Amino acid sequence: MGIWNSGGIHPNHVGKYEANKTVPSADKLRKIAEVLEVSSDYLLFDDAPRNERIKFTDPELLERFMSIDKMDEKDRDTIKNILDAMILKNQVIGLVEPKVKMSAQG
Repeated sequence: MGIWNSGGIHPNHVGKYEANKTVPSADKLRKIAEVLEVSSDYLLFDDAPRNERIKFTDPELLERFMSIDKMDEKDRDTIKNILDAMILKNQVIGLVEPKVKMSAQG
């Protein structure tokens, strides 16, 4: 019951929405999407991507991503490749570091 109360939605209404007994208003749909941290499209359409909202703790990073979104497709693809490389690098480091620590202890 807690998560629905935070969105101002009574759990009984959610059950009625799920059973197709009633349809939520646009405002309620928006609140449900906020509580579940998904887009309204995800709730409305079977084939819509989930698109969870990302919560940035670094406002400078958010500002940069907003600028990237305005770039042409070629530049965005280049940035995606750079990000993929950095993510992979950190994943590899994460796999190697525990083994290095264990061998240093042994």
